[in-house]
Amino acid sequence: MSEEEKTKNKRASGNKAISSIAMPQRTIEDAIQIAELIYKNFAGQETPLGTIAKIVGIGEKSTNMTYLIKASESYGIIDKTAKDKFTLSELGRKIVAPTYEGEREEAIRKAILTPTLMSKIYSDYDKHPIPESAYFINSLEQKYEIPKGKSADIKDILIKNADFASFLSKSADGGTTLLNLSNSIPQSSNKFEIVTLDKSTKDAEEVIEYTPHFSESTSVDFNKVCFIITPIGSDDSEERKHANMMLNHLIKPVCDDLGLNVVRADKIDKSGLITHQILEHIAKSAYCVADLSFNNPNVFYELGVRHVCQLPTVQIIRKGDKIPFDVSQGRTITIDTSDIYTIMDRFESARKELKEHIQKISNNIKNDIADDNPIKVYLPDLKVNLPKRR
Repeated sequence: MSEEEKTKNKRASGNKAISSIAMPQRTIEDAIQIAELIYKNFAGQETPLGTIAKIVGIGEKSTNMTYLIKASESYGIIDKTAKDKFTLSELGRKIVAPTYEGEREEAIRKAILTPTLMSKIYSDYDKHPIPESAYFINSLEQKYEIPKGKSADIKDILIKNADFASFLSKSADGGTTLLNLSNSIPQSSNKFEIVTLDKSTKDAEEVIEYTPHFSESTSVDFNKVCFIITPIGSDDSEERKHANMMLNHLIKPVCDDLGLNVVRADKIDKSGLITHQILEHIAKSAYCVADLSFNNPNVFYELGVRHVCQLPTVQIIRKGDKIPFDVSQGRTITIDTSDIYTIMDRFESARKELKEHIQKISNNIKNDIADDNPIKVYLPDLKVNLPKRR
């Protein structure tokens, strides 16, 4: 029987196929083996699938090898660079070669919350008891449409992952297993020291040297624009210093390297109604970075507009600020800015991670809507007609 016939039979029987990207069919612990192999044997560089399979000792075209590779991609710890070739991602590097205390643990937690369906299930059960086996399996089949032939295995993967990431704990009476996504995650104070990375200047504002390369008289190529949604604040505020640091030391270096024009609302030099210009950039820019730090209401409003436009966004946030549930499934880069002794390494890692996310958006030639967009996940039939980018 051909693969096409098998697919038709599955559809006819109502047994919906499960996406290996949305729900990996191997544990994070299994997937880490692939990341370690690429790092230890090839320094994280591009590695052919056949070479990986040979070292692992599994057939290149076997189901087990396929599941391992797909799971590693789904968790975001390896990236596919070409046909059957893979590299270690920055998230994978954090797991197999951490540079500071706690980096590996943070990365593992982020990895198991990266696959969209897996993240949704964990989020739904957060702060709740894990049901007994039969009830949990039934929920996976009925609520999340996991095929019956896969539900028991997926249940085991979910439990093993949560245990590996220290998300599981026992109730006070010791009889019930609870899922808590904040378990064992070091909590930072909400008081942050804004560190200026360029020690030759006294203020982070002084190292900002950029102006969007367009004016009223020129057309904007939104295909090359990365718009920043961010809290800005007054000139001397903590929010402004934070926004400048993220712009100058994280976002702009990456965008410069990729040939993109960075635009922030307060730097738009066109005349006219600023709200109109902001909304135009949100709706037309091919790339967007949203800084969720400080829980600023304007940021979440603008991010909501971006979501309705069904366009991709990369989220960043300072460690210690809570990500609201509704946007917790998005691509989010967390940066700890409070420790001057590790901040250089953390920004270097964040730049690599941001570059990977933007390149994935750029390589998405079909312009598919990201699975981490809640509008696509919960309102898949919503259609939005956007104005042309040029």
